[in-house]
Amino acid sequence: MIKGIYNLEVKSFSKSKKFSDEDVYKNMDKVNSKPFSNSFEEQCECAESLYGSVLKFTFTKNDVLREIEKYRAFYSNEIIERVITIIFEQMRKYQYLFENNF
Repeated sequence: MIKGIYNLEVKSFSKSKKFSDEDVYKNMDKVNSKPFSNSFEEQCECAESLYGSVLKFTFTKNDVLREIEKYRAFYSNEIIERVITIIFEQMRKYQYLFENNF
Protein backbone atom coordinates (compact mmCIF):
# COMPACT_ATOMS: atom_id res chain seq x y z
CA MET A 1 0.00 0.00 0.00
CA ILE A 2 1.29 3.47 -0.87
CA LYS A 3 0.73 6.25 1.63
CA GLY A 4 0.40 9.90 0.71
CA ILE A 5 2.41 12.72 2.20
CA TYR A 6 0.57 16.04 2.35
CA ASN A 7 2.64 19.06 1.31
CA LEU A 8 1.21 22.16 3.01
CA GLU A 9 2.98 24.55 0.62
CA VAL A 10 1.41 23.18 -2.57
CA LYS A 11 -1.65 21.71 -0.82
CA SER A 12 -1.37 18.31 -2.46
CA PHE A 13 -0.34 14.74 -1.72
CA SER A 14 2.74 12.97 -3.00
CA LYS A 15 3.42 9.23 -2.80
CA SER A 16 5.63 7.66 -0.18
CA LYS A 17 6.77 4.12 0.52
CA LYS A 18 4.80 1.84 2.79
CA PHE A 19 6.24 1.23 6.24
CA SER A 20 5.06 -1.24 8.80
CA ASP A 21 5.14 -0.59 12.54
CA GLU A 22 8.27 -2.67 13.01
CA ASP A 23 10.04 -0.59 10.36
CA VAL A 24 9.91 2.58 12.49
CA TYR A 25 12.82 1.71 14.77
CA LYS A 26 14.76 -0.08 12.04
CA ASN A 27 14.49 2.88 9.67
CA MET A 28 15.33 5.53 12.30
CA ASP A 29 18.97 4.46 12.00
CA LYS A 30 18.88 5.20 8.26
CA VAL A 31 18.09 8.90 8.72
CA ASN A 32 21.22 10.96 8.24
CA SER A 33 22.12 14.57 8.78
CA LYS A 34 24.00 16.14 5.91
CA PRO A 35 26.43 18.89 7.10
CA PHE A 36 29.96 17.67 7.85
CA SER A 37 29.03 14.36 9.44
CA ASN A 38 26.19 11.88 9.17
CA SER A 39 26.19 11.47 12.95
CA PHE A 40 24.11 13.86 15.06
CA GLU A 41 26.22 12.82 18.07
CA GLU A 42 29.45 13.70 16.25
CA GLN A 43 28.05 17.08 15.24
CA CYS A 44 27.02 17.79 18.84
CA GLU A 45 30.43 16.76 20.18
CA CYS A 46 32.19 18.98 17.65
CA ALA A 47 29.95 21.96 18.41
CA GLU A 48 30.38 21.42 22.15
CA SER A 49 34.17 21.31 21.80
CA LEU A 50 34.07 24.65 19.95
CA TYR A 51 31.30 26.50 21.80
CA GLY A 52 30.54 24.56 24.98
CA SER A 53 27.14 23.06 25.82
CA VAL A 54 24.87 25.69 24.30
CA LEU A 55 22.39 23.49 22.40
CA LYS A 56 19.28 23.09 24.54
CA PHE A 57 15.72 22.22 23.60
CA THR A 58 12.81 23.63 25.55
CA PHE A 59 9.81 21.89 23.99
CA THR A 60 7.91 19.14 25.79
CA LYS A 61 6.01 16.02 24.75
CA ASN A 62 2.80 18.02 25.12
CA ASP A 63 4.19 20.63 22.71
CA VAL A 64 4.92 17.86 20.19
CA LEU A 65 1.43 16.39 20.55
CA ARG A 66 -0.17 19.83 20.18
CA GLU A 67 1.74 20.50 16.93
CA ILE A 68 1.03 17.05 15.49
CA GLU A 69 -2.70 17.46 16.13
CA LYS A 70 -2.72 20.08 13.35
CA TYR A 71 -1.93 17.35 10.80
CA ARG A 72 -4.40 14.62 11.82
CA ALA A 73 -6.78 15.65 9.04
CA PHE A 74 -4.08 15.07 6.41
CA TYR A 75 -2.43 11.83 7.59
CA SER A 76 -3.61 8.42 8.71
CA ASN A 77 -3.43 7.51 12.39
CA GLU A 78 -0.65 5.03 11.49
CA ILE A 79 1.56 7.83 10.13
CA ILE A 80 0.74 10.18 13.02
CA GLU A 81 1.64 7.49 15.57
CA ARG A 82 4.88 6.70 13.72
CA VAL A 83 5.91 10.37 13.83
CA ILE A 84 5.09 10.58 17.53
CA THR A 85 7.11 7.42 18.21
CA ILE A 86 10.12 8.74 16.32
CA ILE A 87 10.10 12.16 17.97
CA PHE A 88 9.58 10.75 21.47
CA GLU A 89 12.37 8.21 20.93
CA GLN A 90 14.73 10.98 19.83
CA MET A 91 13.70 13.06 22.86
CA ARG A 92 14.50 10.10 25.11
CA LYS A 93 17.81 9.44 23.40
CA TYR A 94 18.93 13.08 23.66
CA GLN A 95 17.27 13.96 26.96
CA TYR A 96 20.48 15.62 28.17
CA LEU A 97 19.83 18.35 25.57
CA PHE A 98 16.46 19.29 27.08
CA GLU A 99 16.26 22.03 29.68
CA ASN A 100 13.21 20.44 31.21
CA ASN A 101 12.49 16.76 31.59
CA PHE A 102 9.69 16.88 29.02
